[in-house]
Amino acid sequence: MKINTITIKNYKSINKLDKLPLTNINIFVGSNGAGKSNLISFFKLLNKIIEKQLKPYSIEQGIDNLLYFGLKHSKFIFGEIDFGNNKYRFKLKPANEGFLFIDEEESYFNSWHPIGRANEETKLYENKGVCGSLIEALKLWKIYHFHDTGSTAAVKQYCQIAIL
Repeated sequence: MKINTITIKNYKSINKLDKLPLTNINIFVGSNGAGKSNLISFFKLLNKIIEKQLKPYSIEQGIDNLLYFGLKHSKFIFGEIDFGNNKYRFKLKPANEGFLFIDEEESYFNSWHPIGRANEETKLYENKGVCGSLIEALKLWKIYHFHDTGSTAAVKQYCQIAIL
């Protein structure tokens, strides 16, 4: 399934990204600090949701680091992935115990269908009838994230080589 648009609210440095159009291959170019890596890491967060690893991932990353300007500024993370006929959206909130949980989760096919509320991990798998193709599409995504390879990049500097 091809992603048509993506919406993100309150994730890392992304306050609000509304219906960013995507194609089969997307290349993000911009200056340092523009949010490219955070946009890409949103797909890692989504992958952790699909793998039922949201709780340990959010503990490891720290919820203050995942929320836009931390807990004092943001109370939730929202994401929506639009595949055209199918859509998936979720709202994550911080738990008092220091992890994110899925406050709301819905899928769309002709109309919005609630998947779950107030769960530590996704309930997509319990709704395979409605979400089967959505699960398979989300599992197939590949992300390639290239880092600085300019003339001043560390990878291009002189270094000591030891021969054993």
